[in-house]
Amino acid sequence: MHLLRLLIATPLLFLLTTLARAGTPEVSAPDRILWIGNSFTFYNGGIPAAVEHLATQLLPPSRHGPRKFAMAAEGGAHLHHHTRRILRLLGREAQSWDVIVIQGYSDEPVNPAKRPAFRESLRHLVRMVAETGALPALFMTWAYRDQPEMTTALAEAYAQAGDKTGALVVPVGLAFARAAAHPTLSLYAEGDFKHPSPAGTYLAACVFFSALYGQPALAAGSQGRVPPELAAYLQAVAWETVTAYYGWE
Repeated sequence: MHLLRLLIATPLLFLLTTLARAGTPEVSAPDRILWIGNSFTFYNGGIPAAVEHLATQLLPPSRHGPRKFAMAAEGGAHLHHHTRRILRLLGREAQSWDVIVIQGYSDEPVNPAKRPAFRESLRHLVRMVAETGALPALFMTWAYRDQPEMTTALAEAYAQAGDKTGALVVPVGLAFARAAAHPTLSLYAEGDFKHPSPAGTYLAACVFFSALYGQPALAAGSQGRVPPELAAYLQAVAWETVTAYYGWE
């Protein structure tokens, strides 16, 4: 088991070090976060609901009123599908979001046929978000269960996108790879090689919480179908991944 952990952790540690985002945009305790994505965002009740649960447990009440965590997600959506949706949302609620998370299709950044449209749509979406005063955040998705090599390609693609657009990159995919060292954990839905299990959604939520609030989700307890011991493990993995990725002390 120790050898397995070493074999998994060594290339991942190298990747985290290589892609460390020391110059990442700063986030100041956002009260209103919007996720725009697809089923990776809305599966198992959705990442926003899980982040809201963590925030309720771990953060003091906001001085600006109730926090809002929302999503506009459609199954199978690619980035170019989000353009009209985000225009409608921002037209109705301009200046009302602190952070807007952008999540593309799972293989969009690394599929040669889709990559050009991904890059162009991403530049357009990040610009629209930034013009409202919100911080654009890119949801680095995870590798498919049967294609772990996607981790490196996705991480590099999102790091490059963050460099070119100035958006925050949230390293969910790297946390999935790190958590793979667990001997019994399944981060994927049963019989599915793409979508997250409840533990996968919870891990993603912990990564977002740590990245956006600058603190670990430790001691948050369990949530839904994730038992306390497993929740504690995922909280720790999320914090370790975020601190390594951003180069935090």
